[in-house]
Parts: sequence; structure tokens; C-alpha cells
Amino acid sequence: MKILIILATVFYSMSVFSAERIILAKHEAAEIKILLELNEHLHSSFFSYDALKAQNSARKIKQHIDLLSNKKIKKLLRYAVTQLVEIKSSNSRAINNEKMNIYSLALTYIIKKYKITPNYNAFYCPMAQKTWVQQGKVVQNPFKKSMPACGDQITT
Repeated sequence: MKILIILATVFYSMSVFSAERIILAKHEAAEIKILLELNEHLHSSFFSYDALKAQNSARKIKQHIDLLSNKKIKKLLRYAVTQLVEIKSSNSRAINNEKMNIYSLALTYIIKKYKITPNYNAFYCPMAQKTWVQQGKVVQNPFKKSMPACGDQITT
């Protein structure tokens, strides 16, 4: 839990103080767009909570991250990947939610730091105290099954 708080603080503070988003090379932007599309599958598997689909989606995301050409982004995702591969169908939902949240914090930082397609946004649920990235602006909280519309968009 302590590491989660530290990561959240670091990612938040770094994103707050960066004035302009960094423009990526076309091929790097395309790679990140694919990452975000893969993330949609992970988000969907958490929204309807299918642990096996979540595990498979997490593996595909990890494989894609391993192939990213931008070394800075890869480095930013290094710890998040260690959490991503721990999303398993044998885990409780609470454990998988924690792993997804840590990965999502890193992904949130990336969409705040780099100029990426505007169709993807980060959201935060104060009830679950968790962050996620999804396409669109309509809240689809993957962490609070009883409150799917709970959360606020934290990126513009």
C-alpha cells in the first residue's frame, strides 16, 4: 500500500508540473494508440469482471509494452508491467483491482505527459480510490460494480 501511495504521489506531481504535452514520433504515437486499444479490452474485462479475460488482456498488454520503441515510455511502465502480469484469474477481485490500479496510474501519467489521441481519458473514483484509463468521456468505473458511473475525468 505504501508503494502505491508513493507511486500515485510521484505520477500526480510530475503530471501537474508539466506544462505542455510531449509530441511523439508518428510510429511511437501509433504504438501508444495500440496500447490504449489493448487497454480497452482490459478495462472491459474489469467492468464486467471476467478474471480470465482480464488475465489474457494483461498478458497482451505486457507483450505490446515489451515491443515499444520509446525507451522513456518503456521505463515509465516498467513497474506497472510487474503489476500487470500479476493480474490472474486465480486472484481475488480485490487483488486484481489493486494491480489494475497501479498499472492505470502509470498509463494515466503517460496520457498526461505525451500528446496522444484525445479519445482516451483517465478517471478517478473517490469511493474506490482507484484510477483507470478508458476511451470516451462517459464514466465506466471498472472497480465499483455497484456504482458504474462513480468517478470523475481527471484528464482533458
